[in-house]
Amino acid sequence: TWEMSRIVRETSRVKVLSQIMAKKLHRVKPMKGYIKPFYRNTNPLVGKFPGVHFIATKTGYNHAAGYSIAAVAKVRGFGELTFVLLGCKRKADRPKDIKKIIRWLRSGGRQKNI
Repeated sequence: TWEMSRIVRETSRVKVLSQIMAKKLHRVKPMKGYIKPFYRNTNPLVGKFPGVHFIATKTGYNHAAGYSIAAVAKVRGFGELTFVLLGCKRKADRPKDIKKIIRWLRSGGRQKNI
């Protein structure tokens, strides 16, 4: 977990990567005669969570860690935060869990059941 937090944090500091990772979709201008590649962000919260701007995100799955997400986001009122969630049972749990954590932060830690 610590290693993933460092990797995503360093990636967020690389301007060209953070510009690409902050978008839902990024198209690459191809060289003449080549296909038109694009990159699709698999974090469904990008551009859809008010007051939260995702700078870098890496989602994934493996048998040992389950569904996972590592992300750096600017959260209004809290600055830049790094999230690493491992062991989600379903792909859909990753954004739900990040929302829960941010709502808990915004509640000042008063929300009991996150």
